[in-house]
Order: sequence, then C-alpha cells, then structure tokens
Amino acid sequence: MPELPDLTIYLESLDRHVRGERLERLRIVSPFLLRTISPSPEDVEGRVVTGFRRAGKHTAYSSS
Repeated sequence: MPELPDLTIYLESLDRHVRGERLERLRIVSPFLLRTISPSPEDVEGRVVTGFRRAGKHTAYSSS
C-alpha cells in the first residue's frame, strides 16, 4: 500500500493544524470526493474538528 505513508503524514499534519478549530464553511470542489451524504455539508458547518482517521485509502474526520 504505497499510499499508507502519505496518508499518515496528511493525518498528522491535519491533526496539528486543524484539530480544535471550528469549521466556518465547507466548499466541495469536486463531488467525486464526497463519499457520503450524511452528515450534509450544512450540518458540518460551525462544528469543531475533534480528530482525524484513515478510512481505507481515504481520510476522515470527526467533529462535535
């Protein structure tokens, strides 16, 4: 899995720079990147990022 080291670095960087920050708005540049419709982008706005994780070959976040 050559993407695993890259994902690990991305997750570590996102965790350092984004954890604890409030999402002011969410802009989806490419609908292809959106893997789920739940929660909706509107539901995510205003929430605080609490962490990141890997979901297979993709990154995922959690918020409160």
